[in-house]
Amino acid sequence: ENGEYVLVVADKAIDVGNDIRVFLGSYDIYLLDRKNPIRKAKNLTLGRFSRLIDADISGNGDVIFVERPGLMRIRNEELAKPEPKIELLIDHGVMYIFDVVWSPNGKHIAFSGELGDLFLLDVATQDIFHLVQNVSSRPVFSPNGKQIAFSTVVERNGEWWTIAIAVAPVQPDADV
Repeated sequence: ENGEYVLVVADKAIDVGNDIRVFLGSYDIYLLDRKNPIRKAKNLTLGRFSRLIDADISGNGDVIFVERPGLMRIRNEELAKPEPKIELLIDHGVMYIFDVVWSPNGKHIAFSGELGDLFLLDVATQDIFHLVQNVSSRPVFSPNGKQIAFSTVVERNGEWWTIAIAVAPVQPDADV
């Protein structure tokens, strides 16, 4: 809640001596304590997932992450446990999910799909709403959670393509 923790998706490395490290290409999610920087980072996923893509932590400490098969959550109360319980929120069979971000109030999760669509998940009801199309970056909520910003590719003068920053209201318009 007070920004005490940092969530990191990082590759594992093996130290093979002489300052040489071999990276395994296998990612895990780590929780770092900003108030106690010498404390070892807590590995939340413990090598249980091989296809981690993105993660975010809410203001109340719940963690979400994208891993094939889908969108997963670790509740705040699970973080201190040696092997936190992980629950599936959205199955991969529904859609491919990429970038994820919690809303400031922790009630919604915005995520992008494989075709550049931006969606909003109501965490309490599990309803998914389509927000906009043509998203090409990780979305960012405004501090009050009423708008969401992202980059998009736009055509200029009928021939030039460029990246632009767009802002959209966070008002679900259609169920998926």
